[in-house]
Amino acid sequence: QDKLSPAKPSGLYVGGQIGQVASVSGVNSSISLGGLVGYDINNTYSVELDYAALYRKTNADAIASSLSAGSTGTFSLSSISLVGQYAYHLSEHTKLLGGLGFHNSNYSLDSSSINLLSGHSSGLVFVLKAEYDVTKYFGLRAGIDSYIMQGAIKGPVTSVGAAALFKF
Repeated sequence: QDKLSPAKPSGLYVGGQIGQVASVSGVNSSISLGGLVGYDINNTYSVELDYAALYRKTNADAIASSLSAGSTGTFSLSSISLVGQYAYHLSEHTKLLGGLGFHNSNYSLDSSSINLLSGHSSGLVFVLKAEYDVTKYFGLRAGIDSYIMQGAIKGPVTSVGAAALFKF
C-alpha cells in the first residue's frame, strides 16, 4: 500500500533580519533591519532578493562638521541586493551558505533640515551564513553581509546579523 509523503516546501521563503553594522569612517555603528524573499532552485542553489536599512539616522557628526564647520548630522543608508547562493550541507538540518550578488544602495547625510550629501552606490555584495532548519517550514540564519561601496562612500560596509525564515 502506497503512503503519501508529507508536503514539502515549494522552495519560496521570506524572512526578517536584524544585525549590527560596523562603523563607516565618521559614522557610528548601527543596528540594521531588513527583509528578504528567496527561492531554493534546488538543494544546492538559491537566489535571494534582500532589502536592508543599514543605517537609520545614525550619528555622523564627524562627517557633517567636515562638510560644514560646527554642524552635527545623521546618516542613513539602505540597500537592495540580489544574491546567488551556494549551500554546503553539514547535516540534514544545517548548512553553510556562500553568496555573491549585486547591490544598489542609497545614502543621505542630513544636518537639521538641510541635506549635506546624498547619492547612491552600486557594487558587489558577498555573504557568508549558517542556517539551521528548526522545522521544514521555519529556519534560523546567522552570518555576514559585506557591501562593496563606490562613489562618496568607498570600501566595504559590513553587517553581522541573524534572520528568521518562513518557507512555503
